[in-house]
Amino acid sequence: MAITSFPFQSITNDRQYSDLDFANYFAQFFKNGVAVGVGTGLQVKPSNPVGMTVLVGTGGALVNGRQLTNTADHTVTLTAASTTAARVDSVVVQLNLPLRQVSIVYKEGVITVQRDTNIYELQLATITVPQNAATISAANITDKRADTTVCGYSTPFTEVNLQSLQDQYQAMLDEAFTTVQTGMNADATTLKTLLTNQQTTFNTWFAGLRDTLTTNVEANLQAQIDLLDADTLLTTITHNLNSYPHVRALSWTHGIGLTGLGNEPIGLFGGSNVKTVPCSVEYLNKQSLKVNVSVGKTMVTPTVTKLNTREWLLTEGTNSMQITLMEV
Repeated sequence: MAITSFPFQSITNDRQYSDLDFANYFAQFFKNGVAVGVGTGLQVKPSNPVGMTVLVGTGGALVNGRQLTNTADHTVTLTAASTTAARVDSVVVQLNLPLRQVSIVYKEGVITVQRDTNIYELQLATITVPQNAATISAANITDKRADTTVCGYSTPFTEVNLQSLQDQYQAMLDEAFTTVQTGMNADATTLKTLLTNQQTTFNTWFAGLRDTLTTNVEANLQAQIDLLDADTLLTTITHNLNSYPHVRALSWTHGIGLTGLGNEPIGLFGGSNVKTVPCSVEYLNKQSLKVNVSVGKTMVTPTVTKLNTREWLLTEGTNSMQITLMEV
């Protein structure tokens, strides 16, 4: 029968199970080997006092779904040493189906394990018996429990095939990579378009700037120089402060009295906003000084009106300037 199921209640003996059914059941969950963490793990060690015997410690083992349990040290007596040569013996856990048992077996002069339809062995240790030896020490015992070729440890699910999980995970990674790559390509296209548009905008702006800079560049440059060089005489002020005061110059256009009401340019009713004017001062003495401004701000023949001991108003045409002598 290719498919079997187990276990179910037997009705009129229609469900009968053998030891093989149970052995196959346990074999699906536990691999062959010495049980981990049970007793001393069937460790083989010298007897105490030492002699031609060894002890197999407490522990358990599982062999093809059948179990061995050892709850006390088990003594194994070795054959007497040869007088002509050394030999190597072994101690195994042996499943013997014809005898229907799992037991600890001593094998003189044999270091191989038997595994066939009737016998299956797990090698616990090999023992070197020197020529004419009378005792066996720990140095003569080689622990084979960790050697998976002859024994190993019984653990659940130790040989789970993860290839299918790996294939599924790889497929997920590939799909995620493709999605990210597609998104990156789309983003790259969008970025390229954005950069192209920005480049076009910059080129247009720069072309306009270049035209502006190259149109009447000498006149523009001279105007900037005129604003920076305040070395043209505006007026001479005589005062009685007997000091060297700081000077502030303010200017505006179309002030009241200079332009008829209603004749001001649009937005300049009552005059333009007042602005400071860069100026330099030449002190003639403590009672007089010269005020210099840039060429663009000077007046040819201004009307000068003294407002008080510190302020003078200069007007010419629609232009006005106020000179204030500040306290030092």
